[in-house]
Amino acid sequence: MNFIRKCVVNPVAANMLMVVILVGGWLAARSVPRELFPEFSVDLITVTVPYPGASPSDIEEGICLKIEDNLTGLDGVEEISSESREGIGVVSLKLHAGADARKVLDEVKSEVDKIDFPLEAEDPTTVEVTLRRHVIHVAVAGEAPEHTLKELAEEIRDEINDLPEVSQVSVSGVRDYEISVEIPEQTLRRHNLTLSEVARSIRESSFDLPAGTIKTQRGEMSIRVVGQRYTAEEFKAIPILTLADGTVVRLGELATVLEGFEDVDIGGQYNGQPAALVSVFKTADEDTIRITDAVKAYVERARGNMPEGITLETWSDMSKVITDRMDMLVRNGLQGLIFVVAVLWLFLGIRLSFWVALGIPVSLLGAIAVMKMSGDTLNMMSMFALIMALGLIVDDAIVVGESVYSRIERGEPPLDAAVQGTRLVMLPVIGAVATTWVAFVPMLFIPGMMGKFVGILPKVVILALGFSLLECLVILPPHLGHG
Repeated sequence: MNFIRKCVVNPVAANMLMVVILVGGWLAARSVPRELFPEFSVDLITVTVPYPGASPSDIEEGICLKIEDNLTGLDGVEEISSESREGIGVVSLKLHAGADARKVLDEVKSEVDKIDFPLEAEDPTTVEVTLRRHVIHVAVAGEAPEHTLKELAEEIRDEINDLPEVSQVSVSGVRDYEISVEIPEQTLRRHNLTLSEVARSIRESSFDLPAGTIKTQRGEMSIRVVGQRYTAEEFKAIPILTLADGTVVRLGELATVLEGFEDVDIGGQYNGQPAALVSVFKTADEDTIRITDAVKAYVERARGNMPEGITLETWSDMSKVITDRMDMLVRNGLQGLIFVVAVLWLFLGIRLSFWVALGIPVSLLGAIAVMKMSGDTLNMMSMFALIMALGLIVDDAIVVGESVYSRIERGEPPLDAAVQGTRLVMLPVIGAVATTWVAFVPMLFIPGMMGKFVGILPKVVILALGFSLLECLVILPPHLGHG
């Protein structure tokens, strides 16, 4: 093959290619996002409609069946299921593989907005279900009232969210705040009111809604109607009734308005103490290890500012799993290099063993460089694939190296031996790599969530074997011929 001779007589091009692969792969390995598992969409959309006080049968008839009837036959939707529970109805839509989730989501929202729900039902929430990967938790624990733990956790959440490495933080383990309104039945009868009328007055007097935009010479201005109330005193001032003499009866005169927590069974504990949990998540392009390092550094700084009796601890650090797998990859790679060099040195000499072993970093770093360019990440699956590829990527280089070495031993000039030795085994080497590709290619077409989860594994193995083939046919022969 002429290209082999051209590569051998022009080693500069081969060396430049090797340097580009090594340097590009090294830079990519330092910047590629690292995470526990690959990010992917679950192809699921949910429509949630709260209906306070309604029974499951009422919700099924008044909420779920109406949504199902309106969404049946929608393009891109494979299956519709619903769940009716006390006070809430949830309809789930499973999408066809390859469907445009954003387009389907817009169509679902449009159809749901046309439905005439019961007056007591709240506004529907339509969202695409996404998997959020938690990175690390921060436990705020101590023998303190629930509102103290909640306020501290929210303050810590805001401070962590201000870190440049972090974009998603949430608080759990404590109940949400709630304003409760208690009106005696005698009071309602005395003023000829119903609970629904009072609830409607409260709802209409406490809201925060967009009201469109206005175009000006300086740009477009957004308008909002801001009237959301947050405290018990603000709710007490809501007008409920206007009497014949013009007297305004406000909510505080009719009801007992209390600030407290939702009446739900939610509570957190850490090491036997009441606790609130601040959970840090990541997006697809963020790095787990950088996030955890930033959060740990913040926790070390913030511990000294905590009130007496309150402790701040990190928990469930996912970066440890990733670093352990990366250490295994590096350790196996180094061990492979050492064993390859040692065995080939024993039988074929130090120069040949060095150039053959160079195929390991070239193949791995080349695969990582392409992963970076295609938007993939270093995760458990891709690192498992790299570890798996370690046992495959030097086989072809050993075959080429031994073929060239045997010709040099017989007295052929090194350049001719490099060309002829590579030509002799080129087709068997390509065939060996191709048969391995064929074994992994079907995994690229596994459908559904399983295919999205394991799809990175065959891709990485195929890339590593491709760079190994490139190295043994283009980069290795010039080194053996001139070495």
